[in-house]
Amino acid sequence: MSVLQDDKTDLDPFHLQVPGNEEPPDVTDICHKIYKPHNGGCLDIIPSTLDLMYIALGQSEKRTKPIEERFTKFIAQCKKRYDLVLIDCHPAGSIFTKTALQNSDHVIIPVISQPYAERGVGLMMKFIEAKKLGNQGPQSHILFNLSPSKEATIRQNARFAKKCLTATLMKYNIFSEPLSGQGFVWHSNKPYSKKALDNLIGIAEEFIQKVGI
Repeated sequence: MSVLQDDKTDLDPFHLQVPGNEEPPDVTDICHKIYKPHNGGCLDIIPSTLDLMYIALGQSEKRTKPIEERFTKFIAQCKKRYDLVLIDCHPAGSIFTKTALQNSDHVIIPVISQPYAERGVGLMMKFIEAKKLGNQGPQSHILFNLSPSKEATIRQNARFAKKCLTATLMKYNIFSEPLSGQGFVWHSNKPYSKKALDNLIGIAEEFIQKVGI
């Protein structure tokens, strides 16, 4: 929340608070290290908050440039520190989604097994195209999630085929267990936790190769 706002003392679901300060916090002050493999790398996370709902839904009578500037400066700061920065946001149109897209080189579109999955992918890609600044915009990558039952139709679609990741994120209960910074799959000794971790690592490796890191 502090990345986009000065404080959260005056949140209003119907009115977007525009900060007077365009300088974001230092990433080292708000990140938490959650994974450090033996290869010398690390995985840091900046936790989200339901208070972001006020930014996603709120309307502003002022220009929202200060919010966009804070976010852009913060991402630039992160890019100096990390090889890869992932921004998790909902697919609905909002200032948060807009600023995320404008500061991204790539977008992962998760697709679950639903009757209108193909239509949803198409709508999401149209939204991404609409938010491009001229010819500049993120590349889309489709990640199948939970079940492969709808993969064939989308993979065979000429519009989407080249954007599909080969790997599928499978359904493991361990993925839904983290709570309050605990219970991540790499800390678990439960059955199938190694398979679940291998599934995540396989997807990460394929994505890293695609984006050229």
